[in-house]
Amino acid sequence: MPEVVDGELCLPAVRGAGEFRQCHHPGVVDQHFGNKEQLFDEVLHRALAAGAESVPFDVHDLPGYAGAIFDHLVARPDLMRLRMWKQLERPSAAGFETDAFRLKTAEVAAAQQRGDLARGMDPADLLTMVLAVAQAWFSAAEDAGTQEAGRPWSQQRLALHRAAVVEAARRISEPRPADAG
Repeated sequence: MPEVVDGELCLPAVRGAGEFRQCHHPGVVDQHFGNKEQLFDEVLHRALAAGAESVPFDVHDLPGYAGAIFDHLVARPDLMRLRMWKQLERPSAAGFETDAFRLKTAEVAAAQQRGDLARGMDPADLLTMVLAVAQAWFSAAEDAGTQEAGRPWSQQRLALHRAAVVEAARRISEPRPADAG
């Protein structure tokens, strides 16, 4: 995630086998990225692309996909904060988000037609519910959030949260007998 250090914008970068921060004076950043909205779009695009690469969509295992998203957000809590910031500052979806959602929704619709997923919801609603379940603990009430009394969740608590995410996604997406045929 970008940081401001001594008045300069520092972006994470990778060189060789290690990560480092590359810092720029604000004028240089403006020349490279344009205005702050364009910079935010670029940071968001990179974060979403990294997330999509780290957690590939699997229409054949939506519960596992939800669990993998949960794991990714535990490892990278900054991504959930970035999404929340986007919702506050720029609620309209960027093109790459809309396109990715459309492709995933088409896969869900095809799986529903085959009887592999529950048919009781519109494909976009089903996908949205699975995504919401995966992200729920990161936007829950403050006392149920990512820490217990100011401490990070224990591995045991994380495992319980993850199991709940996977089970909820299973219940939402699993085909029912009425869905057959």
